[in-house]
Amino acid sequence: MKTKLTNHVTIILVFSLLQACNDADFLEEKRDSNQVIPQTLEDYRALMYNSQRINQESALLLAQVGTDEYSISDVRWNNMSQVYEKNGSIWASDIFEGTESLDWNFGYRKVLYCNVVLEGISRLESQGAESSQAAGELKGTALFHRALAFYELAQLFCDTYTEASAESTAGIPLRLESDINMVSSRASVRQTYEQITADLSLAESYLPVSQAIKEHPTKRAALALLARVYLQMGKFEQALAAAERVLQQGDDPLDFSNLEISPNFMFDYRGANNPDVIFYNAHGQLSIESPSNTSVNPERYAEYEDGDLRKQAFFLLREDGSIEYRGSYTGGVRSFTGLTIGETLLIAAEASSRTGQFSRTRSYLSVLLEARYIPQAMPQLDTLSEEDLLLCITQQRKKELFKRGIYWSDLKRLNRDGTWRITLRRVIGSLEYTIPPNDPRYVYPIPEQVIRISGIAQNNRE
Repeated sequence: MKTKLTNHVTIILVFSLLQACNDADFLEEKRDSNQVIPQTLEDYRALMYNSQRINQESALLLAQVGTDEYSISDVRWNNMSQVYEKNGSIWASDIFEGTESLDWNFGYRKVLYCNVVLEGISRLESQGAESSQAAGELKGTALFHRALAFYELAQLFCDTYTEASAESTAGIPLRLESDINMVSSRASVRQTYEQITADLSLAESYLPVSQAIKEHPTKRAALALLARVYLQMGKFEQALAAAERVLQQGDDPLDFSNLEISPNFMFDYRGANNPDVIFYNAHGQLSIESPSNTSVNPERYAEYEDGDLRKQAFFLLREDGSIEYRGSYTGGVRSFTGLTIGETLLIAAEASSRTGQFSRTRSYLSVLLEARYIPQAMPQLDTLSEEDLLLCITQQRKKELFKRGIYWSDLKRLNRDGTWRITLRRVIGSLEYTIPPNDPRYVYPIPEQVIRISGIAQNNRE
């Protein structure tokens, strides 16, 4: 059967739906093609709890590639095989050179999975076949992951949220149905973020309080992500309210003074026994994350004081003087992109500072710092002015959230509001590449195949 595909997103959706079915063992040798489509609650569970597709492919690869958290030699850079990594590391105008974007594909494949599940459960409920708690949990899970996918895509492919321009600035395509024939168009930035927050608010009402596996979202995870989103939007009162609801449920951040320092990766595999992890997520392997290809930027390493316990927990000094990162909450080379108590404390601290509630600010920040510093090296928050307190929080974000895919978003929002004025630099051979604050290259181009087939507007990066 020939189907006229109206845009590149639908091409991705067709491929992804077949791949999704294959992942869940739906593609057996059957004459009835209708049987390819998942139809039962167990089918939908298989889609949502497919850890490889749902929890191991965050759409934040370019958010990591574009940072200054790593250093790369001329030889290694010249030998890089991935076009998007090579171009992204120097903030080139043309990132993909006609190739596909893994971030775009990963993000919209996840959106497809979620839409298939949401529509399937709705159909079962309308038929009176399913109205169980399990169905509600799956609905909440799909809403959570769709919101997360949209949020990650927005960090790369549209400008940061500002209230004055959110309605007139182009956001991302919001795929809310699995129909492969639907023509996609770009929503505004406001519509994009409103969809994300609406999905998360509804997800929280369906999700369970706890889960045995940290790859599966909970009410707390939905609130933690909502706090992250509201902070990015500059909606500080809402960010504080969501963060406080997370923190009121107990659990202190992981105390780094209890860690046993070794030359290996420091944290449990997939955050299994890590009390700091609220929700586990990671992005795919990058060549720039391979210890044989890159090392930690020494300027970033120097930001950690000797009394900062993260300095030893996150990094390992090699014999040649270079620095290896071994602090991912994945327990391996992949970057952790999930949700933690530590991040939530920083959100609560910043949001309370931005709303003039400075006693709360110091309280939340102290809880985190007491778990990250030896006592005599801990910053003296009581001596800091209100302005310096905010700078302390944002500096702690750089250190606590190292290689989490968050720094790119922080650069976009904090450079925009004037809190930071950071210019990123990279030297390759005799050339220095830079990206100054608020440069249009902070918004990545939409892949050319998408533009060519769909006709949606390209991002201006000049």
